[in-house]
This record gives sequence, structure tokens and C-alpha cells, in this order.
Amino acid sequence: MNRSDFMQRGNLLSQLPRDHRDSSSRSAEDYSFMRLYSVAYPQVYRYIFSLVPEKTDADEVMQETSVVLWEKFHEFDAGQNFTRWACGIARLIVLELLRKHKKFGVGFDEQIIKELAYRREERYELLELRQEFLEECKEQLLEKDIELLDLYYNFQQGTQDLADKQGCTRRNIYQQLGRIRKLLFQCIERKMAEDEDI
Repeated sequence: MNRSDFMQRGNLLSQLPRDHRDSSSRSAEDYSFMRLYSVAYPQVYRYIFSLVPEKTDADEVMQETSVVLWEKFHEFDAGQNFTRWACGIARLIVLELLRKHKKFGVGFDEQIIKELAYRREERYELLELRQEFLEECKEQLLEKDIELLDLYYNFQQGTQDLADKQGCTRRNIYQQLGRIRKLLFQCIERKMAEDEDI
């Protein structure tokens, strides 16, 4: 189930419990929740699907997770990573459903779910660390290289457009991008190695 399929089942906000806070603070919280939720949704769903073997089970867990996230959103610390927080809640819901219904099939016991969740969390932390190092490494690039990356990846300008702007060939643009990627890769690998040595 993708995000648009889920949202087409009805406006999530209208289906979720309301509290007695005033409408202005509630509507700001509604917006904040939906902004974070819509960005996190694909990753949270993939995380759930990695823990349960059936799509229908994953859909059920995702729906339950969405409701719990909304109900507990007032506990969310804005300094936290919303996706990681949401995945932690999803894991607890998977474990609870497993305990209650034993519904995830033979061989899918609680220990396996915990192990899968642990390995997924390790990978997530590694990706987060790489992203952090990527941002640091980008700061070491020349201004023109940062601009080229920005135009290519963020503004999705094609190589021909970029070549026309720079007065060079597409091949030259590919070479520049390749050189920048290599510099970033080497920088990230170096920082990862340094981090392991600490």
C-alpha cells in the first residue's frame, strides 16, 4: 500500500481521536503531524513490511501505527527523528500483534522479529551517519561543485541544460559529476573509518 492509497481511505485527521486543546494549537499540531507523517510514511511502511511476511498484516500494522502515532504525537520531542520514533512504535505494535494473535506464521517468533528490528535499526543508524558525513563533506567542496550538485539533484536539471549553461559538452558534465561523487565517497569513507577508531 502506498501513501496515496492509504490517504484515499479517508482523511486521516477526521478519523483520529480529538482532544480538548484549543483549535489554534490543535490545527498547528495537525499540520506538524501530517508534514512529518507524510515524509516518514514510505520508510515506516517498508520497515513494517520487513518485519511481517504478509502485505495484509503490514497494512493492518501501518494503520494501527498511524493511529498510535497521532495519539502519542504530543509526546514526540521535536529534537528527535520522527521516522525513527515511528519505527520504534511500529515494532512494538508488531510484537503486540504477534503475542496476541500468533498470526505471522510458523518460524516468525518474537525473537526473530526483535533480531530483524535490531538489524534494521543498525542499518538506519549507519545511513543516518553517512548522511551526516555527506553534509560535512559537501561543505569541503568548491562552490561551483556544490552549485552543480544542487542544480543536478535538487533542481533536476538535465545534463544538456547544464552543459549549455557552462558552455561545455554533456560528457564534461558527467565527468564533473563523477569527480564530485568520488570526492564525496572518499571523504565519507574516511570519516566512517575515523569514527570507528574513536
